[in-house]
Amino acid sequence: MIRALVKDNLGWILGYSIGTSLYIFMIAAIYPSIAETGLIDAKLDSLPKELLDIFQYDPATMMDSVLNILSGNYYGLIFQVVALLFALTMTSRLLALPIDSGELMLYLSAPISRRTYVMAAGSILVGASFLLIGLNGAFLLLADILWSLDLNYSLVSALLINSFSLLVALGAIALFFATLFNESGKSYMLGAAVFGLMVVGVIVSGLSSNLEWMKAISLFTLFDANGILKDQSNWVWHSSLLLGIAVVFFILSLFIFKRRNLTL
Repeated sequence: MIRALVKDNLGWILGYSIGTSLYIFMIAAIYPSIAETGLIDAKLDSLPKELLDIFQYDPATMMDSVLNILSGNYYGLIFQVVALLFALTMTSRLLALPIDSGELMLYLSAPISRRTYVMAAGSILVGASFLLIGLNGAFLLLADILWSLDLNYSLVSALLINSFSLLVALGAIALFFATLFNESGKSYMLGAAVFGLMVVGVIVSGLSSNLEWMKAISLFTLFDANGILKDQSNWVWHSSLLLGIAVVFFILSLFIFKRRNLTL
């Protein structure tokens, strides 16, 4: 069953993984030339602070290393959008759409238990997240080999582990949403609404100090690339918390789906 699910979904998983990795590779490739010109520094100085906060750009350190420029140009708002779309697409194709189309009933008549199917979907979710983050790291390593970017690999490891934990947590929550409905559209809309609210919470909290409390509603605050690079983020605790959240929602998914009334 896992082999069949992987075969059906490998194309889009590779699309996300290779696409994001090539983007990282491109940023790393042009970093040496843009660092020499200083044009980016001038552009950043002309932007309002609120806009810089939204995209998590730090003008003071952004051009210090390729990791700093990636923290704003990939591991900030862009990664948040990629992560939520990845989680929603993954769980929609693995569980929500098979429920909606009735394809899941064919698997369950094999016989395959509901528990086994959800565990298989969860395993693929974790594996797909590992593939995406692993390729991101591999392409960054290749760029360092080609252009001697002087990467700090302890910071690279922290970014990769923390971003992987975020992907798994979002995927587990989206999987839980998929177990609640017989229609894929409803679970997708609920997931998009919840994750979108989390992104908006991070954005709005950066507009005013009076709105910083909105960070509390967002899991994305548990992945702070700038904080990791400045050694101001407890990324180990954040990663552990994200993985703990993932485990809780995986268990909830098993519990709810086992008791669901599935209809064709």
